[in-house]
Amino acid sequence: MYEQSFKKPGSVPASSVDVRSNSFLSKVYGYMAIGILISAVVAFLAALGFQAWFNASPSETVYTTYIYVMIASFVGLIITSVVISFISLKGKRSIIVPAIIYSVLMGVVFSEFVLFVDSYIVGTAFAITAMTFAIMYFIGKVAKNLSWVGNLGYGLFFGAMMMSLFFLLLYFVAPGALTPFAIILDSVIFVAILLITMFDVWRIQQIANRGAQSNNLALYCAFSLYVDFMYILMRLIFILIRLFGSSRR
Repeated sequence: MYEQSFKKPGSVPASSVDVRSNSFLSKVYGYMAIGILISAVVAFLAALGFQAWFNASPSETVYTTYIYVMIASFVGLIITSVVISFISLKGKRSIIVPAIIYSVLMGVVFSEFVLFVDSYIVGTAFAITAMTFAIMYFIGKVAKNLSWVGNLGYGLFFGAMMMSLFFLLLYFVAPGALTPFAIILDSVIFVAILLITMFDVWRIQQIANRGAQSNNLALYCAFSLYVDFMYILMRLIFILIRLFGSSRR
């Protein structure tokens, strides 16, 4: 998908390519930061709104409605991601509107952590995720070839997803016996997401090195990194909750 979205420059001075590369990467990480900011603002506003609603009318109907809102937002994320991928493949229209919608929906989903998880856990997870991205940016900058990392990451991820379906069926038979396997499976998924993120950072760096300038391509690359960032962040929150056993009641 990425490779079809730009043309390799011809005889271009190295300094010119460096300028284009830095400009493209600035766009990518700038758009990514804007997406994270939108989700953060929406998450805190949604959490405040839901909390006020819970306090004003603490009934079962309110909590049921909240669950439906979370489910609808999650389904919306899936639909919007498909739309973004489809538009990117066509390459004729901007993905900025569906990308903003995705960021808003992600903020609504993330409001659950703001509501029910201690703030120090969320803050710690965010700091670790930011440091992780900084390390991966450095690796993507200096590494020559990380295509094998992407293949390994996607292989682990889809393999873990298939095992998740299998364990989901077994859960109804012997739920307690599956706890150790669930921890292992969560660890595999987390490692897979890290590898996929490392591959995405490296591949975007390669695209930038080839002189890409398309604004829509920068948006799509930013969206990919944004999704990686949010997945790592949410996984880390779950891991920290499991380690510290601390969440709001």
